[in-house]
Amino acid sequence: MIRYKIIKIISILTVILISKNNIVYGNEKINFDKISIKDGLSQGTVTCMMQDSENTVWIGTKNGLNKYNGYDMEVYKHDEENKNTILSNHIIDIEKDSHGNIWVYTDSGISKINAKDYTIKNYTNLVEPSHINESSNNDIL
Repeated sequence: MIRYKIIKIISILTVILISKNNIVYGNEKINFDKISIKDGLSQGTVTCMMQDSENTVWIGTKNGLNKYNGYDMEVYKHDEENKNTILSNHIIDIEKDSHGNIWVYTDSGISKINAKDYTIKNYTNLVEPSHINESSNNDIL
């Protein structure tokens, strides 16, 4: 009798945990064994990875930010002549906020990629109080 109850409890907990993973992460996960430069990756050394709510995998390297949708690779790189690019090609970390925006931490500052139109806003010199105002605080938060 006790053995039956233990098996029943374990079965229920297993079903709950499996259901929770499908609800939290969605059913359409991007699965891959490996992605290389041959597949369009900007560089072979990956510094960070993150999957967004659209199931796109964002991959940071020391030579650019890579956006992989399971089929195609799009590379974001810094371009001195284009303000709508990330601050640096050396990606340190990638995070998403509650609005779905992608925050890219580079060795030169932070770049925010807008989730709706993929425009990029860059933030530099954030440690110096004279460069931070109420407007930039709202953007960052």
